[in-house]
Amino acid sequence: MSMDSLIYYDTEEKRKTIVLDLSHRNISTTSEINGSIENSNNLIYGTLDLSNNSLTNNEFKLNRVINIKYCINLILEHNDLNKLELKNFPKNIRKITGAYNNITDFSCIIYSKKIKTIQEIDLSHNPICDDPNYRLKLLNIMPSLRKINGVKVSKD
Repeated sequence: MSMDSLIYYDTEEKRKTIVLDLSHRNISTTSEINGSIENSNNLIYGTLDLSNNSLTNNEFKLNRVINIKYCINLILEHNDLNKLELKNFPKNIRKITGAYNNITDFSCIIYSKKIKTIQEIDLSHNPICDDPNYRLKLLNIMPSLRKINGVKVSKD
């Protein structure tokens, strides 16, 4: 498949952003992701779609992905991730979709300080969602959240 079919504009966003679609490619390592980005002339992308791959926390390190610092929307759903590592997290990312992984509890969300840039997160269909204080705990870690699992955050 050519790189042209992996790159398109997200027309649903207010500002059209470039989407780098690396979904459904059986990618399992950061180096495979970087190889695809290098093949696209080190594209500056607004959305990185890594859904439906074979990513695990052992082989995938987000902060080592080429040009991740420009990414606004990160799609990680349907992988084999058991942690969400937010240490040294790229400051431009506003939205994370991590549904259908295996994030089990809040000890699996690794961070060193509150993350104030993320506005939307979707971790639906992960065991962590069974925690009765799931939303409150996420808001404590990410106080700027406006949506959790597709539901607007209320001030109550």
